[in-house]
Amino acid sequence: MSEKFIITSDVRVTAPFGTAAAQQFCKLVHRKFGLMVEYTEEAAEIQIKREIMPPEAFRLLISKTGAEITAGDMQGEMYGLVALFQRMKEEDGTVFAEATDCSEAPYKEIRGVHLMPPAPCEIEEFKTLLDVLSMLRLNTVIIEVGGSMELTRHPRVNEAWQMFCRILQEEFPGGPQNMQWAYKYWKDSPHTLNAGGRILTKAQMREIVEYAKKLGMNVIPEIQALSHVYYLTLAYRDIAEDPLDVFPDTYCPSNEKSYEIYFDVAEEIIEVFEPRMVSIGHDEVRSMGECEKCRGKSGHELLAYEINRLYTFYKEKNIRICMWAEKLMEPTKFGSRKLGGASIEREDEFGRKWHMPATYKAIDKIPQDILMIDWLHMMTPKSQEDFVARNMDVIYGNVHGPLFGGWPERIRQAKGAIVSTWCPPTEKALARDGLLLDIVYTAEMLWHSGYDDSKYDVFLQNAFRTLEDVRCIFGQRRATAFGDASLLYRGDGEDIFDGTGAVSASGEAEKLLHRFGRMGGVPIKGEHLHIVADKEAKELIFVSAYRKPEAYYPSYNWMVVPGYADGQYEGCYESVTLPRWNGASFAVIYTDGTIEMVNMTYGVCTADLHMNWTRKAETSSANVSEIDMVDKADAKKRDGFAAYSVDDRWQYAVAYKASPAKNGEETVYVYRWENPHPEKRIKEIYGMNTTRDKEQALLLYAIAYM
Repeated sequence: MSEKFIITSDVRVTAPFGTAAAQQFCKLVHRKFGLMVEYTEEAAEIQIKREIMPPEAFRLLISKTGAEITAGDMQGEMYGLVALFQRMKEEDGTVFAEATDCSEAPYKEIRGVHLMPPAPCEIEEFKTLLDVLSMLRLNTVIIEVGGSMELTRHPRVNEAWQMFCRILQEEFPGGPQNMQWAYKYWKDSPHTLNAGGRILTKAQMREIVEYAKKLGMNVIPEIQALSHVYYLTLAYRDIAEDPLDVFPDTYCPSNEKSYEIYFDVAEEIIEVFEPRMVSIGHDEVRSMGECEKCRGKSGHELLAYEINRLYTFYKEKNIRICMWAEKLMEPTKFGSRKLGGASIEREDEFGRKWHMPATYKAIDKIPQDILMIDWLHMMTPKSQEDFVARNMDVIYGNVHGPLFGGWPERIRQAKGAIVSTWCPPTEKALARDGLLLDIVYTAEMLWHSGYDDSKYDVFLQNAFRTLEDVRCIFGQRRATAFGDASLLYRGDGEDIFDGTGAVSASGEAEKLLHRFGRMGGVPIKGEHLHIVADKEAKELIFVSAYRKPEAYYPSYNWMVVPGYADGQYEGCYESVTLPRWNGASFAVIYTDGTIEMVNMTYGVCTADLHMNWTRKAETSSANVSEIDMVDKADAKKRDGFAAYSVDDRWQYAVAYKASPAKNGEETVYVYRWENPHPEKRIKEIYGMNTTRDKEQALLLYAIAYM
């Protein structure tokens, strides 16, 4: 049996070269285990030493008497302490780490996440998200700024941005996505949930940036230029490429005023961020060469001129730029499909014509030290070749680690990757979109050099386990065991699940189901299910599954379930609490008459009984949703494959709040509900059907309590 280092609240951490890493470690330990480990400047059981080592590398030595981290920089110290934290376990009330001697260094230089800034009321939660990213050893954060930060030189930009967000979120029929559809081309994504559609003061934004930098992160402001510039063109319509557009998304690259305004805004943002790198955006460029100033110029010429103007501006400030790169990619690499910097001719169902000139030759007219962000990797395995051939640095963006194909061969050509989050940077939104799973999984791919496509199942199970740590950090609560919870209700329906053979990444869920044995799922359908409780409980634990799958959609998309139309909710793109996704709810009734509701939301609390957990190589473009980028009538087989797909993307969301447990072809989901009134006695529980879909039903296998 190996030696164990026992960790109690008497343990201390010393870091003679800086306190940031040690203080962060103490915070993580407290949030997961409730231990008050503290920092000290004196000799301690956990100590950090400095030696010459590669950037971010560390050595971790754990013995019976303590732990020693050796690193060459602050990031190495941070990641060494994270490695110690990740090795800490709790058994029978004792927290310990088994003895080890290991050395690690990152595989990829750039390991990051693209985030929207938080709403002003969510800044503290955003800091907690940064704690999570640091724990996952991610070192880069791109924050999309736009018009969401206070601008004293151009307050009109802030005013226009708030007006835009209000109209699309509250007044425009169908919301932001319907606005995108209502023009001759599919307009740029509006991202009106940036900062919750509000404005962060400079002090608030600076607070966020400084917190991230304290964690050793490179903070990159995304100051969008050319495209995605609603925040500029709605304040100054005379710079729009199409001034007749109600909501212009692109500025004119030939109008000197475009640069005057953009540079003014950029300087204010730079003052707050003090960045080493800035993202200039440039994804979804769909309007060019239309106005009088641009007409007659080629797309290649216009794009190159605009990028060079921005490059010179930032170069003079000793700031490197990065950019979304699809418009610089040669379309011939993708057969005859409309990808990259291709010329596009299109006519919509109303006869409105749209022309987008080719732009890909601009790549040879711009500096080669711009960092390129490639998101077409999901459509072709050759997406990076245009940049690699020119010795340009490239990273992959919009990465979904579990679905990335051909990783070992392709990532060798890239500096790293970022997971993109096009939703509010909150625990609820990121979990509901499956992005926390994406971030955890991708972080491991970028840190370790040994990942290949065959390791999907292993990495997925490890990611499920790591989500336990993520939940603890977000919830600021101690992780508690529930495997010994007492049985309150066992189902006797016809849909049998044998818990004795259940396999789960959560050891506690597996332990619970092994004890409960065979259970028959009772459908919550028609008559209410009445359960007499007469118990006091800190938590209720529901074991359930839905009879059939529901269609997946990301939170920024419309609900696309066939035939769905529910009055005021039609076209809603944010909510997951509607009847279609809440097939059943439980009313918990206390002896004093108080009622609390437990909504069993599909993809959050539970999911499909017959969930297919395997993935398959994607071979066609049928699932590509970029409307203007793909001619689906001419979809070709891919050269090899660039991505995988799964039957149900909800699986990456449900694994956050519920613990999936599989036995054969069936999966049940163990969901813990924290009782808001533990001091009150629960009299009874009613299970109620909340969907009119007669083919759907929640199957309740068991309820436990503790």
